[in-house]
Amino acid sequence: MKKNNCVNCNKEIDRRATRCCHCSIKHKWDIGLMPQKRKNLINQRFGKLVALEIIGNAQDGSCLWKCMCDCGNQHNVSSSNLLNGSTNSCGCLRKEMINAKSPHWKGGKINNGQGYVWFHSPGHPNRTNGKYVLEHRLVMEQIVGRYLRRDEIVHHLNGIKNDNRPENLVLVTKNNHDTFSFIHALQQRICKLEGP
Repeated sequence: MKKNNCVNCNKEIDRRATRCCHCSIKHKWDIGLMPQKRKNLINQRFGKLVALEIIGNAQDGSCLWKCMCDCGNQHNVSSSNLLNGSTNSCGCLRKEMINAKSPHWKGGKINNGQGYVWFHSPGHPNRTNGKYVLEHRLVMEQIVGRYLRRDEIVHHLNGIKNDNRPENLVLVTKNNHDTFSFIHALQQRICKLEGP
């Protein structure tokens, strides 16, 4: 079987390739012969990716960019793939689309068997259990307008663990959740919910 060698660097190349292993493009970039048509993509959004910095040259001669995905992963992408739209995420978007098409996909909600509802939230800073967050904690975060601290506990007033209505949730800290004031607040809240 005949071996093909690159016409520029004499490196053995794939037998399907005709002449070059793309070293000439890289070489021309390295010595400055390729036209410098670099676009500044810093802080520009491409789907779920935000371009952070140039880290080198891609094999196709375009710039290689370090990007941050909305899910928190970093991914290196050529500027040509960013600009033509062929790369929109680190791969998490494809997984989400596959999950959404699956007959077992329940919209990102699962029940853990103890009555609590977990919600798929891979980019959440307080995620546990892989890429999931307890739904009642997400609801309380929306009410207070910030992420909850680890010492904060969300309680269900009616005792039903999957009833995550805002009026059924109360936020307490570990320090005061067993005190009389907490019990008294719960009793008042239950009376208010039950009505006269």
